[in-house]
Amino acid sequence: MHSSGKDLNISLPLKTKSIAPYETDVPVKIGAAESLFKTNDQGKIEKALVKSYHQPNDTTLDIELKDNIKFQNGQKLTAEKVKSSLENSMKKSDLVKYSLPISSITAKGQKLTIKTNSAYPELVSELANPFMAIYYTDAKSDVNQTPVGTGPYQIKDYKQSRKISLSNFKDYWQGKPKLDHITVTYQEDGNNRVRNLESQKDDLITDVPVNKVHDIENNQNLKVSKESGFRTSLLMYNHTNKKMTKSVREALDHIIDRQGIADHIYQGYAKPATSPFNDKIPYIKEPKLTKQNIEQAKTLLAKDGYTKEHPLKIKLITYDGRPELSKIAQVLQSDAKKANIEIDIKSVDD
Repeated sequence: MHSSGKDLNISLPLKTKSIAPYETDVPVKIGAAESLFKTNDQGKIEKALVKSYHQPNDTTLDIELKDNIKFQNGQKLTAEKVKSSLENSMKKSDLVKYSLPISSITAKGQKLTIKTNSAYPELVSELANPFMAIYYTDAKSDVNQTPVGTGPYQIKDYKQSRKISLSNFKDYWQGKPKLDHITVTYQEDGNNRVRNLESQKDDLITDVPVNKVHDIENNQNLKVSKESGFRTSLLMYNHTNKKMTKSVREALDHIIDRQGIADHIYQGYAKPATSPFNDKIPYIKEPKLTKQNIEQAKTLLAKDGYTKEHPLKIKLITYDGRPELSKIAQVLQSDAKKANIEIDIKSVDD
């Protein structure tokens, strides 16, 4: 903390061209905006801006909002303003539109009725998504620069991909915030984030490189919070590329050393993935783990005519904001070469 104890400096890894809530989770992460529901430390959904809710049938969700909540411009949170926020987000963001298959929203006072096109039992959990955060759509300021939410800290200034300045919102519905100001900066290099923390330039960082966790733990002035989450690191294929045949995809599946990546790159802070869905989710059954088999991969690639003399050449795009991803790409590049695949790695902004 700073000497005043009232200011906080935060460093985030991923740059953002916009901080509109439907474009990024940053407004929720830094306390500027809130969703109707939230996820607690145990991964369970809880009410946030909602007083009560009821699902009378498979396609209807009735919500009553809390009555004592204000936006950071002093306007009261009402069902009509929530309706406007959700509808605007669905227009602006495909992610929101396809996550919320809503056919209609009706609003009166503090009561909101949301109807979906078909049965959608996960609607409440989707409304807890930070990308569904509620913001004031009629604000004079640009939502991409200074969105007006209901959170404890209001955005005062945003310098694209560089800095966000916030001050406390004295009329916050859960009481006056403890901090006066928050300054958020962006630093993609994980090692630099750790150095800034150790030098007290920053008070809080996220996405600590796993090889730096012990260094922080051994510093009596610093603390590491480790929580198991739902994130899955994965490869996404370009299925419009004619090279990505079934044989090639199966070969890549045999090339990936999931256990080795979990043990050595993540140093035990991750588990091998067996599907796109995390097995922490109650209804997900864990499939059998595919073990690395380079010879099987070579056999599959030979079906498509790829050999040591005529290797398959593909491009892989990654980003530096999550430091382990580029290392995974390098390991995959090395292992793929053994199976007659040449991978060209390109790092881009997230």
